[in-house]
Amino acid sequence: MDKEAVQMASVGLIANAGDAFSHFRAAVDRAREGAFDEAEAELDAGRGGIAEAHKAQIDLLACEARGEDLELTLLLVHAQDHLMNAMTFESVAQEFVELYRGRRGEGVS
Repeated sequence: MDKEAVQMASVGLIANAGDAFSHFRAAVDRAREGAFDEAEAELDAGRGGIAEAHKAQIDLLACEARGEDLELTLLLVHAQDHLMNAMTFESVAQEFVELYRGRRGEGVS
């Protein structure tokens, strides 16, 4: 995979992970307001962003597994950081949604 392809994959990771993080943040906001259906929709949208980011990551991993040289750039490291932060925040957002739901007597699933 050439440098330009790695850069494009990195940008895809950043964009999708950032989008996912935004949806997870919105899920917490909607739950705080008591809008649990909207919160669940935001969580689902965020998970879609994570899935798209994983596709770019898997492409990179597959290239490396095939023995292709991948240039490790700061952009790629930054992209991985975005993905890991979004994945971590997914579980935190889910927990907040459940906590807010429980506070309002909606029952915890």
